[in-house]
Amino acid sequence: MSELVLLGALLVAFVNGANDNFKGVATLHGCGALSYRRSLLFGTAATALGGIASLFAARALVQAFSAKGLVPDAVLDESFLAAVALGAAATVLLATRLGFPVSTTHALLGGLAGAGRMAAGSDLNLAALGGTFALPLGAGPLVALALAWVGLRGWKHWRARAARAGTGSMLAGDASLGARSLNGLHLLSGGFVSFARGLNDTPKILGLLVGASVVTPTVGVLLITGVMATGGLLAARRVAETLARRITPMSPEEGLVGNAATAAMVLGASRLGFPVSTTHVSTGSIFGIGANSGELRWGAAGEIAAAWVITLPLAALLSASALWGLP
Repeated sequence: MSELVLLGALLVAFVNGANDNFKGVATLHGCGALSYRRSLLFGTAATALGGIASLFAARALVQAFSAKGLVPDAVLDESFLAAVALGAAATVLLATRLGFPVSTTHALLGGLAGAGRMAAGSDLNLAALGGTFALPLGAGPLVALALAWVGLRGWKHWRARAARAGTGSMLAGDASLGARSLNGLHLLSGGFVSFARGLNDTPKILGLLVGASVVTPTVGVLLITGVMATGGLLAARRVAETLARRITPMSPEEGLVGNAATAAMVLGASRLGFPVSTTHVSTGSIFGIGANSGELRWGAAGEIAAAWVITLPLAALLSASALWGLP
């Protein structure tokens, strides 16, 4: 059964890479700063660095997603963890095929809830489920949207003041030096978001392997990072188009501010052990860009929000079914 836990966790890593690796660099591609291929390679490399760094800076998330304290130790076995992994992987795979950017964190949470209910019944720790997991996940996109909206308002106000003062700031003007500086900052922000994503998501998947004592944390991180990168390089196109093109048009300035809001949220949450969804935070920031400019495409935003709502119960159902079918 330990082999099944390992396979399930690596499947989660693969579909996580396919669905998530482009999220940190979506604004770079969306505003035309980088091609799809260059954006993906850059985002994948930064994500891998974040994944490796999670060995040292995100231990609280590993503990949270090992399910300790969520269900009684008596039911916390390899079958339970395999069921969680398989249900979450199937959910994210379906969303990726349909081009929806969904949360692997939500899928894992749904898997923990569904398999936990099947295995522990009324002994499932709902307080831990709600306080440790649900609140940060629910608040993440709203806070990110607000940060991006406020940040863009502040940026435009600063630009207007600089123009009136005639300071000639290289970021306020439109000379070639200013444009290069802006693009450089935007590229740096995309790298920070991708790094933060690797830092935040890798330990969540590692928690399954650590909970089952399948591999050491170091080996687990290396495996997950490698498979996550492979998933992104092979299967990120559909979700990339949704994030970069379907939600809202954006400028380099807007992409920079949105990425800054995302990176601040995810890095802070990883350090504090809060399991926010990188998907919800990064997509919430793009929603904030569209809301600020008045060009948010509500149809696409509604479809994505509906996919978010479906993710958790679908993963719960699939994980409970997997646990029921496993020996």
